[in-house]
Amino acid sequence: MNPKAKTVLEVSKKNWISISLGVLMVAAVIAIPTFISSQQEALQKTLAERKAVYDRLVSLKGKTRHQPVVSLDPDSVPPPLDAFPNQAMINAGQASIQRVQQESLQLKDMAVSMNVHALLLPGSLPGPGDPFQFKQIYLQQFKTALPARLQSVTPPTDDEIKLRADSETARITGEAAKDKATGEIYNKDVLQQNIATMLARLPEDMKREAATKHKMYMPPSALSIQPELVDQPGVNTVPDIEKIWLAQVGLWIQQDVVDAIANLNGASKRVADSPVKQLLQIYVAPDKESLYVLPTNGGAPAAPSGPLTPGAAPPSVVAINTDTDPFPRDFSVSPTGRICNGVFDVVNFTVVMQVQAADVEKVIQEFERNRLITVYQTDIEAVNSAVMQQQGFYFGKNGVVTLTMKCEELLMRDWTHKLMPPTIKAFLNVDRAPEQQQPSGEPQASTN
Repeated sequence: MNPKAKTVLEVSKKNWISISLGVLMVAAVIAIPTFISSQQEALQKTLAERKAVYDRLVSLKGKTRHQPVVSLDPDSVPPPLDAFPNQAMINAGQASIQRVQQESLQLKDMAVSMNVHALLLPGSLPGPGDPFQFKQIYLQQFKTALPARLQSVTPPTDDEIKLRADSETARITGEAAKDKATGEIYNKDVLQQNIATMLARLPEDMKREAATKHKMYMPPSALSIQPELVDQPGVNTVPDIEKIWLAQVGLWIQQDVVDAIANLNGASKRVADSPVKQLLQIYVAPDKESLYVLPTNGGAPAAPSGPLTPGAAPPSVVAINTDTDPFPRDFSVSPTGRICNGVFDVVNFTVVMQVQAADVEKVIQEFERNRLITVYQTDIEAVNSAVMQQQGFYFGKNGVVTLTMKCEELLMRDWTHKLMPPTIKAFLNVDRAPEQQQPSGEPQASTN
């Protein structure tokens, strides 16, 4: 063995404790900074968390608190809450909530009273009534009552002009000077000239007369009549109670439209002065599936809990809810999101009119004023008044547009459900037992 190595080995044996301690000290010098660094990060994280808690507590302690908003004014500012709520303040808050609920119900009652419509024939719904009598009175509304409310007219037809021409010719001839002895007409050439002048001017005179003695135009096809109630030659059908209901609802809608137009034209004396020049069409769907705005319910009706009875109608897709429940919405079927539900039903219709261009906004506002009607889509197209005048329509000098409005109207269940026939109630989910109305797994609620 090398003497130097032997010397080192002997020194190591004698001082192994000191050498071991030295190694440990070196290892500690290397490890301590790493350990301290990790401990520092953990302590810093804990400190940050505690600081965040402290900041939240300070924020909560100094936060300005307000009392509940109980005003219907959207711009109202809630009063500050100066003290921790005690029982008296809690009672006052509950009283305010009840007051707001009561005011909401009062608003609903006002809406219902504004929405109520009268039956065309008392006792005709929900039945049984006299379907023939209803049909006669119903058709008379479209022949005379609604046109009279609008004071509307159509340009004279060729047959009407010919009938007037024959009458005027007879009048002029009868008023011509005659020989008392022979009865011969004096100055026949003058008579023929007078008749020719009258015949040349008569069509234009009749068109102007129609425009000055009436407030607007309306063709006979402008109104929507329930097809099942239209007279057919040689056919004498009895309308069923569901068709009578649909006819009545369609008439209510059209009466509201006619009233709005009559109000718009109320101050006018002739077509040229009227905001609404011509009512081209009120389209109301004749079938319940198209008339009512129904929820898609995921694209299909709720599945029945058991097998359907043969011949029974499929389950209704209309949900039930009360006055205090949130109203269901479905924007896939309506821009407003409103759909038939337990509080009101939604019906849709389209109105096409020719109106003064400057009065479009006024027309829309009148349709929605004091009526549960929403105009949710409009289309405007310019009208060539000169061309229309050649066709017999005298609109005046102001610009005219064709205004197409897609509309919705709400019918409140508070009054309609008492008049609905059974098939309509089943279709709209009215007056059924809760277990029939609610799909399994969903909460149940009462109906009106």
